[in-house]
Amino acid sequence: MKNNKNNNCNFPNLRFPEFQEEWSETEIKNILKIGSGRDYKHLETGNIPVFGTGGYMTSINDFLYDGESVCIGRKGTINKPFYLKGKFWTVDTLFYTYSYKNIQPKFLFYIFEQINWLKYNEASGVPSLSKSTIEKILIAIPKKEEQDKIATFLSLIDERIETQNKIIEEYKKLKNALAVFFFGTSVKYTSVGEICDVIMGQSPSSAAYNYVNNGLPLIQGNLDISEGTTSPRMWTSEITKQCEIGDIILTVRAPVGVVAKSNMIACVGRGICAIKVKESKCSEYVYQYLQYFKNKWISIEQGSTFSAISRDNILSISIPSITKRLTVASHILALFDNKINAEISFLKMYRSQKQFLLSRMFI
Repeated sequence: MKNNKNNNCNFPNLRFPEFQEEWSETEIKNILKIGSGRDYKHLETGNIPVFGTGGYMTSINDFLYDGESVCIGRKGTINKPFYLKGKFWTVDTLFYTYSYKNIQPKFLFYIFEQINWLKYNEASGVPSLSKSTIEKILIAIPKKEEQDKIATFLSLIDERIETQNKIIEEYKKLKNALAVFFFGTSVKYTSVGEICDVIMGQSPSSAAYNYVNNGLPLIQGNLDISEGTTSPRMWTSEITKQCEIGDIILTVRAPVGVVAKSNMIACVGRGICAIKVKESKCSEYVYQYLQYFKNKWISIEQGSTFSAISRDNILSISIPSITKRLTVASHILALFDNKINAEISFLKMYRSQKQFLLSRMFI
């Protein structure tokens, strides 16, 4: 590839060397038509997929369009385009595109991925787009041969990303199956309260929140947890309740049951608790069991509109009595966590590579 470092011509910074011509600018309305989704509830179950802004919804026995299409949300999620091929149906919150002129659909998808759709939001409440707004957006496109090569190249990266996602999911399934085998066959139980103490979080005043590292990092809920470790978004100068390095963090308000290991001294807000294992050698075991227990919280959650669990709920959880077998099992599960996190790092790298290429290969 060659690099147009100054980007002083109407072509991208990075392109394949065999292409020399400048790209042409056009409004979207000149290269395609936009179709509206429809209600599908009058149709019967079948094998034609129905899509909304969040992706696949169900399958029916009729189709709205057959062919390649790039879809974009009309209402709700308006900033996540996706590419479809074959027969499909879209609901009324999702636009689809068709009747392409001088544009390759997969190339259009990559253009759509770069557009800041929220910039074109037309509503103060739920984000919304109109056909007329989309049609007026100005884009730059090359000749079809260059479109094809760019789309083919980026599709290879998308395929690698999809494969990486599947690898991660398979490791997660295998780990879950092992956890069921290890923990689901126990016959002797104790309670969490026998081997742990629980400190419920307490939120500091919002006036104490800051982003200049004043005080301690603040862990408030699942948004401050990433891949099994704490990842706070902000700090607080008012310290209410506190967790230490090595404590187990558990979300106690919707969503309940997300588990992490604390990798820092931090202030804990009301959406979480800090679990302190009385014997540090048992910490990994308790952490792995709480991960296994995640889907069981629904049976003890309180509150019909905003679920939550109490300190007593946590302390009374039955947990298999620690044995040598279960100690070894917990370390095996920890190895799976390490492998999954390594694969997630690869996934992030592939996504980062794609974003870099999107930023350099288009105008």
